[in-house]
Amino acid sequence: KNFLDSVLSEFNVSSFDASNMLTLSLSLNHVGLTSFKYDTNIPFEDYVKLYEEQILGNHIINNYDIYYHKLEYAGDIAMVVYINKKLKQNILDSCKKYDFKVKHIGVDFLSANIAVNQIYKKKKIKSHINWKVDVNNVHYLTYFQDNNLKHFLKVKISKNINVLQYIGSNEFQNIFVEFISKLLFNKKQLDSFVDAVYIYQTKTDYSFIKKILSKSSKIILMDIGSNFLIKNKKNNINYSILGFNEIGNSLKGIDV
Repeated sequence: KNFLDSVLSEFNVSSFDASNMLTLSLSLNHVGLTSFKYDTNIPFEDYVKLYEEQILGNHIINNYDIYYHKLEYAGDIAMVVYINKKLKQNILDSCKKYDFKVKHIGVDFLSANIAVNQIYKKKKIKSHINWKVDVNNVHYLTYFQDNNLKHFLKVKISKNINVLQYIGSNEFQNIFVEFISKLLFNKKQLDSFVDAVYIYQTKTDYSFIKKILSKSSKIILMDIGSNFLIKNKKNNINYSILGFNEIGNSLKGIDV
């Protein structure tokens, strides 16, 4: 309860020039993420109602705020994100207690893509992958075409690539997995379907990410320290702060 109190109590909006607006980004570990294929012959609102009644059930409907996003570039597929109402209200209550206003609440991998667009991506790039290296050999990859989310992939990488979750067209899943396999095991260049890969991590061991960076010049480290937080230190990368890319939603609308 009131888990933000320990953070917000350290800040004091002491002047009219200071902003009291906050943007927050939630980890995927604290939200629900799923998807479904819908029938275009049925109005989407009717399909959502049917999906909630038949699939999600009363517990999710009563205890979570549910958000739907059509992945139009992936076909007739909708991504579903749901956030616990108590968690969301806890955030709002803490912010109200310390006179802060919430501008918006994001989800880590989508917030990181805002950082890609604001800091790293060049205008000529039409398609890119955002790659999150997490603990326990778990990786999250999202593929964007013309900055529209097309596919989401969660894998565990060891001697093989084990798909833990996939959102997108079934036809593209094999292409996505084959791309990772070639990159990891065959020392080949990036496939032509993607212009760039932006990579960051949320763990302290950086051996994997350094290995991947050596594979291709099209793989770009999201070094938020050198590029944004700490200027002119490109030869001294702080891998421990790469996770700050996940609050990239705070840069939305800002010219950096």
